[in-house]
Amino acid sequence: MDRARVDVLIVGGGPAGLSAARALGEAGATALVVEKDPRIGEEVRTSGGTWIRDMVEHGISADLYHPFRRVRLVTAGSETTFEHREASACVLDVRRTYRSLASRSVQAGASVRTGTTFQSLSIGKDRVSEVVLRDASGRTQKVRAEVVVDASGYAATPSRRFGVPTGFRQFGLGVEEELEAPAYDQEEAVLILGREFAPDGYAWAFPCGRGRVRVGVGVSLPAPGPQPAELLRRLLSESAHLRASLEGARRVEVHRGIVPFSAPTGPLVWNGLVRVGDAAGQVSALAGEGIRLALDAGSMAGRAVARALEDGGAESPYLREYERSWRRSQGRELRAAYQVHRRLLGQTDADWERLGRALSPLPAEHIDRLLRSRYSAGWLMRVLVRSPRTIRVGIGLLRSRPSSGREGSVSP
Repeated sequence: MDRARVDVLIVGGGPAGLSAARALGEAGATALVVEKDPRIGEEVRTSGGTWIRDMVEHGISADLYHPFRRVRLVTAGSETTFEHREASACVLDVRRTYRSLASRSVQAGASVRTGTTFQSLSIGKDRVSEVVLRDASGRTQKVRAEVVVDASGYAATPSRRFGVPTGFRQFGLGVEEELEAPAYDQEEAVLILGREFAPDGYAWAFPCGRGRVRVGVGVSLPAPGPQPAELLRRLLSESAHLRASLEGARRVEVHRGIVPFSAPTGPLVWNGLVRVGDAAGQVSALAGEGIRLALDAGSMAGRAVARALEDGGAESPYLREYERSWRRSQGRELRAAYQVHRRLLGQTDADWERLGRALSPLPAEHIDRLLRSRYSAGWLMRVLVRSPRTIRVGIGLLRSRPSSGREGSVSP
């Protein structure tokens, strides 16, 4: 069995792992990313919906995403369109974005190895001491690393093998079709709430440029009743709100994804192992999105690990600076998203209609903050002034509890 040595081994070649690798490479550390798929971004597991400002901050080129200005919110008995003067949200070309992130990591000095799976790890002195990898040919290799970064997605396999208490108790499953749809308005995304197409979740249509749209449904796991694939078929064939815009549409491919939903719990740093992205539960339970959060976390973690390596390695207090920085900057946002998500479980169509009508007077900027879970006292006061109906709806949400005991949502 071959043996190798690196400063940092990163398991997972998504946005979190690749961002960490780039930060480490730029700091002069030797970082190896291993990805189980044969190519970076080979299997698309996300709709790619996110916000332009975050992509700009992380240097994502504008030719890698499609912007849109309008969001149409549909419930069983209401429909409202929220429109920005300039586009605020966008949909990524996921494959090209991930491959761009990989190229930037390699240019910074990191290594990326695809078709390679994490097999097991060895523990010495209560720390990860060695990791066993297997390549596509079946050859195994032992890799020693000062720090292991778990960016392996919702399964969080390295963390679980190491006994890290992840705190995951609920998950969301999303299924979508990417369609060639010449009649679809590329300036508009559609969100559909209600029991018919997306019980305890939502359905969506996200324009992604080149005359294409991604149409999907998300549900909680475990999901009694119709499963996402069946709900999606129903949405595509029966939704009056999408029928005209999908006329003549042709399926290009199908995407499926699972994400964890929980309040920010469990350690992010554990005896030389660092968790980032979906493996750390860094996903908004309200909107089901996490790409921007993964980019933030990976960059933070990479910088903190680099400082720790200069200060003696995994025992350095600098390593925990990543966890402190993350919880200060993003912890409140994710806790708020999780709590609102829980309150929305079990809503009836009448509840969704009341919510839709309460939100209808709000400007598009307020809806952006709602979806991003960027709440503040000042923002809440402006919401109440613009739409007094939100007082009753908000109190109802706070008093409600998940009727089924299930917690989960969608995965766009």
